[in-house]
Amino acid sequence: MKYFLLGFCLIPFLMFAQVPETPSHLMTEEEEQELIMGDGVLIDEEVDVELGEINTIQETRDWESVNEPSYQLSYPKDWVLNQEGIMGTTLIIFSPLEGPDDDFKENVNLVVQDLKGMNIDMDQYVEISEAQLENLMTDYKPLLSKRSKMKGQEFHRLSYNAKQGIYDLELEQHLYIVNEKAYVLTFTREIDSGKELKEIAKLIFEGFTFKG
Repeated sequence: MKYFLLGFCLIPFLMFAQVPETPSHLMTEEEEQELIMGDGVLIDEEVDVELGEINTIQETRDWESVNEPSYQLSYPKDWVLNQEGIMGTTLIIFSPLEGPDDDFKENVNLVVQDLKGMNIDMDQYVEISEAQLENLMTDYKPLLSKRSKMKGQEFHRLSYNAKQGIYDLELEQHLYIVNEKAYVLTFTREIDSGKELKEIAKLIFEGFTFKG
């Protein structure tokens, strides 16, 4: 059984990261819309994709909740929650295996990082994060980098493909900065995994909200 976790640990890289003046892989509006209508992007709040199927998943599954002082989210009861701080995560939610031949557990993880006193805004955080991804990820292929908003909360979306060992992966990240803390919510899946996992991850992402 394998899984891959990615969250940003910004502080150790600050003295080394070379921040590009302008990310070279940002898409034109035409390219972005072409991608959104294809299979490359997990979540787009402006397009109702397979809404009936997503509602069915939400209605037919039991859901558990995580309620913390600053945020909350929900996840399916048959996924497994881990809050033991593995690899610096605040929490990880593992999907069940899809069958006897499946040896990779898709997962949603959250990393929370204290930015107090660092004077880093969202633009800087995104640029440093993208530079780290380009340097550290094998076969890194950026798909989307876009400022967005959900339920009134601004965040930055990153979507990209990468390789980890024998696994070809697709990752979607939502980056938030709230009260001098960075919250990075990441969904990692094998590219050839079932579509339902993406739909469940969409619901988990949509249910992630801040308190206060």
